[in-house]
Amino acid sequence: MDPVFTITYVCCAIYIWGWISDLGAEYNFIWSHSLRDIRTAQVLYLLTRCSALLCHGVNLALLHSQEKHPASMSTAACRHRLFFIVATMGANFALLLANLMLRVYALYKLDSRILFTLAFLLVFKVANILVCWLFLIPRLTFNAACGPTNARLSRIGIFMGIELLIQGVPVYLTLMRGAKIERETRARRIVALLAYLRRDGVFSWTALTMLSTSFMSIAFYTQNIPDVLMRIGYPIFITFMSSMGCHLILHMGRLDLETTSEPSGQVPASFELDILESAWDAQSIDDIASHSLPDDATDEQSGSAQRELEET
Repeated sequence: MDPVFTITYVCCAIYIWGWISDLGAEYNFIWSHSLRDIRTAQVLYLLTRCSALLCHGVNLALLHSQEKHPASMSTAACRHRLFFIVATMGANFALLLANLMLRVYALYKLDSRILFTLAFLLVFKVANILVCWLFLIPRLTFNAACGPTNARLSRIGIFMGIELLIQGVPVYLTLMRGAKIERETRARRIVALLAYLRRDGVFSWTALTMLSTSFMSIAFYTQNIPDVLMRIGYPIFITFMSSMGCHLILHMGRLDLETTSEPSGQVPASFELDILESAWDAQSIDDIASHSLPDDATDEQSGSAQRELEET
């Protein structure tokens, strides 16, 4: 079998297996509740899950069509295929950013600027896709195998790299905002969240995305098998982005019981984290501080209150 098909089918199998392994968490998160009260996190999860399957299905259909009729692909069809790859890669990356930004916003409930930043990211993403479709892709030429044949494709790779860097700025600022809250309030849950992001989330997929984009840009510029590289890299990118997005939604709501004092039975996997009287329900930094004092500080406060009561 063609290695492109092999890698594509393997990525599909990995994605479906990951979905099956998360069915229990998915049921508790979505299907055990009434869909009439569906929330933002649930909608984002369904979009992320279904978009990846749709991308894999359309990609396989295009590959099979190109294999059956290798010489009949018109220039317009090749441009549409390239636009599909660029647009869906951008959309999946935007979904992952939306998941992360809203996750952080729901945990802090402090700064509406995060929502404005998210809106800017979405507008920026749509504008970039339109620029690719209107100005960059129409200037490309294609060979019989529907592969780009000129160095102009390097502009798309460089453009995507700059785009990803700009999109990473709000994520960085969001995490810095969380670090500031953590320093001022010693909120242990925020410490756990930032540790989770460092360990399993932001830095791993951001580094991989930047490296892959840089490699693709160099390959496009030097004319080294750009079409094969794109066909191999596309299913890997879609699988990785979608799986990470679903993982963030389903599991980032789970608290680290070793760093929190909440009852062990209340660990819902949701954006809202509906644990009453917790730091997540605070509306200001002062409210968070009142919920996140260390145990020794709490004991000291209770002792001083007892002494005042005895004196009176």
